[in-house]
Amino acid sequence: MKLKKRALLIACCFASAIGVMSGVSAQDFPTKVIRFVVPYAAGSVTDIVARIVATDMTKTLGQPIIVENRPGADTVIAFDHVARVSPADGYTVLLPYVSGLVTMPILSKNLQFDPLKDLVPVIDLTDSRLVFGSAAQFPWKTMPELVTAARAQPNKLNYGTASPLTKIMMQGFAKDFGVQAVEVPFTGGGPWTTALGQGTVEMGFISEGAAVTLGERLRALAVTGETRSPNYPNTPTFKELGQPNYRGLIISLSVRSGTPKAAIDKLHNAAASALKDAEIRKRLQGAGFDVIENSTPKTAAQNLAEQAKFFAAVAK
Repeated sequence: MKLKKRALLIACCFASAIGVMSGVSAQDFPTKVIRFVVPYAAGSVTDIVARIVATDMTKTLGQPIIVENRPGADTVIAFDHVARVSPADGYTVLLPYVSGLVTMPILSKNLQFDPLKDLVPVIDLTDSRLVFGSAAQFPWKTMPELVTAARAQPNKLNYGTASPLTKIMMQGFAKDFGVQAVEVPFTGGGPWTTALGQGTVEMGFISEGAAVTLGERLRALAVTGETRSPNYPNTPTFKELGQPNYRGLIISLSVRSGTPKAAIDKLHNAAASALKDAEIRKRLQGAGFDVIENSTPKTAAQNLAEQAKFFAAVAK
C-alpha cells in the first residue's frame, strides 16, 4: 500500500514538474532556431516575403529564422508538415496564402489534416492585389459594361483560369455578377497572361505584377484590396463595386493548433514590429506588396473565417 502511495506521489510530482517546465519553456520562447516553411519554391512571392520579414524578426526574437522551401502536391506537403508532423511549439511556422488555406479542403481529397482546424493564424503580413481585366481592344470600358455584354450573350464570352484558386474565384464572379461564360483553362500564369493581353480570352483575374507587364494592352476593370492600386488609380476596387469578399493574395503566418499562447504572442509581436520598420516596409512595397496594418491573431482568424465562408459558398 505504501509503495502504491509512493508511486502515486512520484507520478504527481513528475507531472507537476513537466507542467512547470512546459510553462517556463513557453515563456522563454524562443530558445532555438525557428523554421519558416514556405509551400513554394525559392524565389516565389511567398518566399520573398518570408525572407524579408525573417531578417527583422530574427533581431527581435534573438534566434535565427531559417526559410525552408517545401513545394509540391499543390502545397499539401508543406501544410501537412506544419499541421500534422511538426510539434505544436511555435518553432515551425507556415507561410500560406489565406485563400490557398481555405480552398485546400475544397480542392484536395483525402487530407490527413484539417487546415482550418489544425492551423492557427498568428498575423496577416502582406496583400498582393489581383486585377480583373480584359484586353483593351474590346468595347467595354468598365465592369458594368462588361457585365451587361456578358448577360446579353450567355455562354458566348470566355474567361481564363490558371490555377484552382482563379477557377473558384471566376465561378464566384459568375454567380455574384449574374453572368454565364465559358472557362478556358491554362497550364500556368505565363500562357494565361499572354492570352489575356492578346484578347484570345475576354476576361479573368491576373496578378497585379503580371497586369503591369501588359501595359496598355490590358484594361483593368476592378482590383482587389482595401484601396485603389497606385498602378490603376482610376479602377474601382471590388469593394467599391459591392463585392468586398474578393481579396488578393494575403500571406500570413500560421502555426500548429495547440501552440502555447506565449509563443504565438511573441511571434506576432516580432512580425508586427517588422512590418512597422521603415526599411522592411520599403522593401516589401518595392516588391509590390501592400503591408497589412495592425493585424492580430483575432483579426487574422476573422479574415480566415470570412474567406472560408465565401469560398465554401462558391464551391457548393
